[in-house]
Amino acid sequence: MNTLNQVFLLNNINFIFTTTIMFMIIFIYSLERRSRYISFLIIYSIELILFLSFKQNFFNCYSINIAVIFIVKILWVILNLNSIRANRLKKIELISINILGLLVINESILLAFYINLLVNFSVFYNIVYKMLYKISKNLVYIEGKNNNVKNYINDLNNDIAIELNKEESINKKEQYLYNILDVSFSTMNRPIFLLDGEKIIYTNNKLDTIFCNKNLKLTDLEYFFKSYFFNSNYIIEKIKANNNLLKLNITSFRDNIYELLVVNFKYKHKNRKMFIFNNVTDIHNKKLEIKHNEENYKKLVEALDDGIVIADKNDIYYINKKIKELLNINDKNKDIFKIEDLANYIKSSYKNEFVKNIITAHFNEESKIWVTKTIQNTKLKVIENKLTIDKVKNIKIIMFSDITENQNLLDDIVESEKIYRVLLESLPDGIVIIDKKSNKHIYKNKYIIEVFKKIKTEKFNNMVNDCIESEDFDTVKIINLNEKESASIVVSNIAEQNIYIVIFKMIRENNKANNQRSSLEKIQQNEAFKTQFYKDVVDKIQEPVNEMIRENKFMDSQTNSSRIDSHICLVRQNLYRLKKVLDNINNIMDIENYSYDLDYTVFDLVQLLKQIVNLSKYYIDRKNLSINLEFSDDEILVYLDSVKLQKIILNILSNAIKFSKKNGTIKVSVEKKLDFIVINIKDNGIGIPKDKVDFIFGSFNQIDKSLTRLAEGMGMGLCIAKKLADIQGLYLNVESEENKGSQFKILIKNTKNSFLDVKYKKDIHISKEFVDIQFSDIYLN
Repeated sequence: MNTLNQVFLLNNINFIFTTTIMFMIIFIYSLERRSRYISFLIIYSIELILFLSFKQNFFNCYSINIAVIFIVKILWVILNLNSIRANRLKKIELISINILGLLVINESILLAFYINLLVNFSVFYNIVYKMLYKISKNLVYIEGKNNNVKNYINDLNNDIAIELNKEESINKKEQYLYNILDVSFSTMNRPIFLLDGEKIIYTNNKLDTIFCNKNLKLTDLEYFFKSYFFNSNYIIEKIKANNNLLKLNITSFRDNIYELLVVNFKYKHKNRKMFIFNNVTDIHNKKLEIKHNEENYKKLVEALDDGIVIADKNDIYYINKKIKELLNINDKNKDIFKIEDLANYIKSSYKNEFVKNIITAHFNEESKIWVTKTIQNTKLKVIENKLTIDKVKNIKIIMFSDITENQNLLDDIVESEKIYRVLLESLPDGIVIIDKKSNKHIYKNKYIIEVFKKIKTEKFNNMVNDCIESEDFDTVKIINLNEKESASIVVSNIAEQNIYIVIFKMIRENNKANNQRSSLEKIQQNEAFKTQFYKDVVDKIQEPVNEMIRENKFMDSQTNSSRIDSHICLVRQNLYRLKKVLDNINNIMDIENYSYDLDYTVFDLVQLLKQIVNLSKYYIDRKNLSINLEFSDDEILVYLDSVKLQKIILNILSNAIKFSKKNGTIKVSVEKKLDFIVINIKDNGIGIPKDKVDFIFGSFNQIDKSLTRLAEGMGMGLCIAKKLADIQGLYLNVESEENKGSQFKILIKNTKNSFLDVKYKKDIHISKEFVDIQFSDIYLN
């Protein structure tokens, strides 16, 4: 075989060997994916190309090709010295063999091929084969590891199965425990749940039903309270901070109030909590209702016009504000704890009786009524009542009522009764009062007793019975007793009191009686003529007066001169004064002849007085006086003739302004009491002497004629005020002390009529001119 054929044979062997190495390198790269294998693949790809070119005679000089292969391999080894998996000696050996092959190319191409084949074999063995061997060992190791992992997984599965069996056993035990808890808590009609750490581990049926959730066992503490309750953060904070017994009131989103009881306990060395919910909504609402009612009762008691004390013998539990007012306790904040504290404000002569009646009185008495007096001489009616309260004994409610006004009225009534009795006894006519049921004479005056001495009682009774049977009531009947004497009899039927009143008078001289009757008729005719004459005169005078007032107003609007203005004002005041006199005469004539009209309407007395005082401020300020207003109520409705009431008040107020000294004070107050509404007008002026008080309501009376320059007037004001009060059923009283002032009281009956309602109320507007006319006799400096 020649050299060329040997070269071709070696080239083919190298080609096969190179191809094998390339496939091996591709296989190894697919396993490890490292960049050095790519460079390895590139070198052998170049060598494979060179081998193919040699075979196809692409190059004439094969020695150059083999030299290039040696150079590339030397460079590759040097560049990848650290990454080639072989020891350092093998790497140096590989470089040396390639250098040797490069040196012998010029000497023998065949030897160069053998050296290249040796290089490829060395690469295959030292790099590729060993790499494959190592990969094979790794695969064996991995397979062993996989077997170990499989064994471990099998062991783990066995352990999990054992744990699952244990958990199932535990779950069965827990379920058994929950069943026991269900049976135990079935008698408790309250929602309950158990907490382990932060998780709810048990809920009873009541809890599931109330909160409409059967999966609460899967929730935690925070979720439960945030889902169903207000202030959940506060509740959770309290629960976590408390390790003992906890009681807490909480409110659900459905506005139910629960008393939450949290009990800490240990179970199998674990800290657990039991939550018990007690629905106290009804109890809470009852408490609120009781509190609301208590506040309303307190307001009601405070609004009463009587003082209220609740006491147990000497200890006082409660007093209202009215007590301090009645007893004149100046320090409103002073605490009253004992009955002796109250007794300090009682008049000394009544003090012992006061303490004895309250402290030492037997509590077996259901009620007791007595009268006492304060230091200020206020008469108080005291009513004690036993107060029955569960589990509380010896409690009394004591009511104090101011009866000073009523007592004074009662005294007046008693005094009036005495006066009327004296009058009846002194009348020149016989008076008999007969009870309808018994037909007995329940009263006879002196005159009739003397008559019964002359005529028999039986005859008198027959005359009365004749009148009753004929129902001839309130008519004068003349009965002839004998030739010289006759008698007049009048029977009145008083149905309300179930009595008859008989007026009987002996007539001895018929002619004289007829003459007297005729004279009386003439007097009545004369009086009627005089009245009509006065009214005509007043009407005739009023027309020019009204015309002059209109002209005066016109002149006032047309002039700007202060000098003329003062004259206009003076003329207007005198015209007003004249008009007031004419109005007063008209009022007196109407009242005397019963021809007056009353225009009743419902109005607010408080508002009326405020208007009057406001319109009077000009006169009060000019006199350097001050005025105070006080009202017991913001609104007091009355049913009266408002114009006539205005005249009464303005007449009294006019006197208070006229007769008060400079820097004086006028006090106007209205107090609504049980029986009366009292208008009080008080001044600290010159006052009225005691011996003149009874005459101030007479016509044309002024107490001191020397005062006419200071206070002009004809003395008609109080007379008119009294008459206007009488026709409306009002009481007008006066209390006065000379040089200290006067106090006038207008008493209006406090009737509870259905029409005294806001919807019937009429607003009253008082004109300034009306006030100026009533104050026209007040002359200001």
